[in-house]
Amino acid sequence: LEYLAHTHVPTVWDKAGVALDPLEWKWQRHAVLAVKRKLPDGVTLATYVDRGSDGVRMTFVVTNHSPRLLTGLRVQMCTMLAGLAGFDAATNDNKIFAPPMAACHDASGKRWIVTGWEHCGRAWGNPPCPCLHADPVVPDCPPGESRSVRGWLSFHEWPEGTDVGRELERLRAAAFD
Repeated sequence: LEYLAHTHVPTVWDKAGVALDPLEWKWQRHAVLAVKRKLPDGVTLATYVDRGSDGVRMTFVVTNHSPRLLTGLRVQMCTMLAGLAGFDAATNDNKIFAPPMAACHDASGKRWIVTGWEHCGRAWGNPPCPCLHADPVVPDCPPGESRSVRGWLSFHEWPEGTDVGRELERLRAAAFD
């Protein structure tokens, strides 16, 4: 495990006794939020969030300044729901997992949060947290190169009877086509 923002699972850096300073998101020009972490082995992880009229588009970039080929890059993209009023139930019963998208509705069943990532390896939720995942797999990254994947996050209020599966397909097309 190269890096995890959560602290409950030790990374290679924790096991080596290397502390990584906390990071905060920073505003860049054109209303883009960014966070970038350079790891001690020369690997840089960066995430960019760009708002749009219908949701936010995200980009995750791995840049490899290490001497080794990075393979099997499975990324956990955790959308924390615990602080989101009405979405904080500790269950998966309010979620739909339809890779590359995952969605969760509030207690009323009308308000939804939708997230997704291209090259989604796994869509899932962790009820004890609670959270929502659509975790991407980043293509192998040779030394000196970068690889990226695109993501999506949006909020919706759909009337009862809405075919949420159809809406997820529409959003998938909007996000990744």
